[in-house]
Amino acid sequence: MSNDIPNIGRYPAFVLYPDGMTKTVQPEDGVSFTLDETYTHTECRMVEVVHLPGGKWILIADEEGLLKEAPLNVIASLLNGMQYHGQPIVGTVLVCPSEMFK
Repeated sequence: MSNDIPNIGRYPAFVLYPDGMTKTVQPEDGVSFTLDETYTHTECRMVEVVHLPGGKWILIADEEGLLKEAPLNVIASLLNGMQYHGQPIVGTVLVCPSEMFK
């Protein structure tokens, strides 16, 4: 059984909202997200990069989300293994292959 998140259609990156909604996205240049693009997608001004199990995907979240008391993002938290280590992911997050953010 693989820990990799499957590629989703033509646009392998997606935004996960705390309410469970998702949206597929792609970098403006078609290759990799800029820091400003991550700010826009995560609705924040400082991001944290979290490497997901398997090493091929990352989750980009609001670095200050817990301080701001952003809502729990259940899907992102489970992708990151919260059920094992107890650390939640909050707010809106961007999930993409690691090579899409330099």
